[in-house]
Amino acid sequence: MSEQNSLPTQIQALPDGGAELHLVVRMRWEDIATLGREAGRLAVRLQRPVSLDEAAGHKLSGRSAATAHDLAEQAPRALPVAPPPAETAAPHPNGTATAAANTAVTVNVTAVAGVRRIIGAVIASGSVAAGVFTLTIQDGATTVFVADLNLAAGVPWSLPAPVECTAGNAVTVTLSAGGSTVVGKLNVGYYDLVPGVPNVR
Repeated sequence: MSEQNSLPTQIQALPDGGAELHLVVRMRWEDIATLGREAGRLAVRLQRPVSLDEAAGHKLSGRSAATAHDLAEQAPRALPVAPPPAETAAPHPNGTATAAANTAVTVNVTAVAGVRRIIGAVIASGSVAAGVFTLTIQDGATTVFVADLNLAAGVPWSLPAPVECTAGNAVTVTLSAGGSTVVGKLNVGYYDLVPGVPNVR
C-alpha cells in the first residue's frame, strides 16, 4: 500500500472521540481482495452491508487495540509479596537423661503458651541385653505414642517418624525400667512451631 500525496488530507472529528481521516491510496489487487474478505466477515457479523472503507477502518482499529494490548503485556509487573509464614520451626538442643538401674527414665519438655512441640527424634538404649522396654510420649495428659522395645545391649532404637503435639502442652517422653541391672538412656530432639516468628538457629 502506498500513499499518494497529490490530494489534500482531510481530518474530521467524530462524536465518539475518534477522528476520521480521508486518504487516497494505491493498493495492490491482493490488498483489495483482503479488504473484501474482511468486509464480508464484518457484514456477516453485523448483519448489514459493509463498505471497503469501513472494513479498512475496522482492520486498522483492531491493529491499534492489539498494539496497546501488547504494550500492556510487556510492561513490568510488580512481583507478588509472599505472606508472612503462619508458623516457623525453632529447633532445640537434645534433651538427654540416664536412669539408675531398673528405673524408668524421663525427658520432660516444658509447655509454652501458643507453641506446638514437635518431637523429631528419640533414641533409646539399654546398658545390657534386657527384656521388653516400653516407650511412651505424652501430649499433656494424653498418650500419643507407645511402643514395646526389645533393646539389645549397645543397639539403640530410633523414633520412626516425628510426633506433633498440641500447642501449649508439655510433652513427656518416658522409657520404662528394663530389669534389675539395666540402665536406660534417652535422647530426645524436638523443635517448636511458633506462629509468625522467624526461624531460630
